[in-house]
Amino acid sequence: MWSWRQLAALALWLTAVAAPAAAQTAGTADESSVLARLDAMEARLSRELDERIGAVDARIDSLQRLPAVSAEYASYGAVDFQAPVTAGPLALPIQKSVCDFCGCHCCCCPRYGLEAGAEATFLRPTLASRGTDAPPNDPTAVDFDYEAAPRIWLGYTYDDGWGLRARYWQIDAYERFESISLEGVGNDSSFLTGFFNLDAYTVDAELTRQFAWGNWCLLGALGVRHAEYRERLTFSAFNLEGTAPTDDVTLVDAEMLAVVEGTGPTLGLDARRPFGAWNLALIGGVRVSALWGKQKNSLTGNVIEFEDDGAGGLVLVNQQNLVMADSDPSTLWIGEAQGGLEWSQPYECFGGGLVFARAALEWQGWGVSQQRGGGPLVDFFGPTFSAGFVR
Repeated sequence: MWSWRQLAALALWLTAVAAPAAAQTAGTADESSVLARLDAMEARLSRELDERIGAVDARIDSLQRLPAVSAEYASYGAVDFQAPVTAGPLALPIQKSVCDFCGCHCCCCPRYGLEAGAEATFLRPTLASRGTDAPPNDPTAVDFDYEAAPRIWLGYTYDDGWGLRARYWQIDAYERFESISLEGVGNDSSFLTGFFNLDAYTVDAELTRQFAWGNWCLLGALGVRHAEYRERLTFSAFNLEGTAPTDDVTLVDAEMLAVVEGTGPTLGLDARRPFGAWNLALIGGVRVSALWGKQKNSLTGNVIEFEDDGAGGLVLVNQQNLVMADSDPSTLWIGEAQGGLEWSQPYECFGGGLVFARAALEWQGWGVSQQRGGGPLVDFFGPTFSAGFVR
């Protein structure tokens, strides 16, 4: 009989002989399984790729069958953008990603958000009542130079195109005048000197609306304006009647004041048209105002007359204190026009927005009508320079 030791040795020998064969059989089976799985994966990926390519081809075919869209393109800076949509109730651009490439409404799209600016107008006043007069026809005629007149504005525009805006403008012009005619003994002599001060200002509170017309961006404004126009004439005069039988001397010191003020509606339209490759745009604007109020006139002064007493001296013969004033209802009319260029630039590094600078020519015409007549008061004309931001 076999002993248990001989049986154990036989079992170990059989295990050693069978293990390599089993391992070889298992390895062959695993390799076949991996190859089969790879073949299946390749087939599935190939089907999915064919399906996606077919979907892309179908999409391209459908786009090619769409009707052609005619659109006018304009250039702003280095980027071309599509003209804003003008149809529909809002008439605002709808393809923001095309027009608003800079992220801050710097194309022909509406400029939303807070807007503030300051403008330096250099305007030359021309008095309508004295425009063709010159000394000695009108000794008080003045020839104004260009005067610096500031304008500031602050407004906010909502994303639907509606907004609010406040504006303020003022001019203060001052000129001296004189007329001297000093003759020898026995002749008439006169001396007149003084100054003319012209002051005017406007204050506007407006409701604004942005809309587009082709490649023009328009801003309409309807609001209330209060304005005042003031002329102050102060002079001193000396007159010697040397050719009279007795030498008479007259001294005059007087001040004349004319003020027209009123409040009423104002209507304006501003336009902007981008062009070129330097972030430039044509700009223009018109405005009319009809303001109801009063016209006030006053005169204050002193008149002193002396006569020759025949002994080489002067005797006071007359002294008057002049005080006159009147007031009448009136309508103040104001018309304005402006045209020029604008340069603008986005500033994304400061949180987004737009800065702009403008140079233009401006004209203003002021006139008055009242019960006793009226007519033009003054014209202003000259260059303007402004800067501001939209945020």
